[in-house]
Amino acid sequence: MFFPDISNYLVSRKFRHSIYLLYKHYINFRPFDAHRLCGNFGAHLVELDSLEEQDFLQKLVIQSNNTNKYVFVGVTDLMHEGTFIHFFSGKPMPTLRWKKGNPDNWQEQDCVEINWYGLNDVRCLLRGSFICEIRFDY
Repeated sequence: MFFPDISNYLVSRKFRHSIYLLYKHYINFRPFDAHRLCGNFGAHLVELDSLEEQDFLQKLVIQSNNTNKYVFVGVTDLMHEGTFIHFFSGKPMPTLRWKKGNPDNWQEQDCVEINWYGLNDVRCLLRGSFICEIRFDY
């Protein structure tokens, strides 16, 4: 039987109907690989649903002291440039706070990171961590 190692993640407190797992290590981010790692916990790459959730996750990133690396979320515009959708559900991402001047698609940026300034579109294979979301619908 396989038991994933939760010590590789910073675990958040519950926010609304979710708990978040911020991966503590840095990998060359590939959405499918990160999604598979999240799946080990019955989770998926985080889907940003509101400004309140974005604020909560920005605080989690700051708390993690992960200020010099990318922290990826489950959002992409790979299918249609400029149309950001959630990687897991395929639903459109609501209007949220972007870092000034973004999204800008500089050098084919199809993934999204969250940092203390807001959201930023970046290239997918950059080195960084990611956030998983475990949703409780009760």
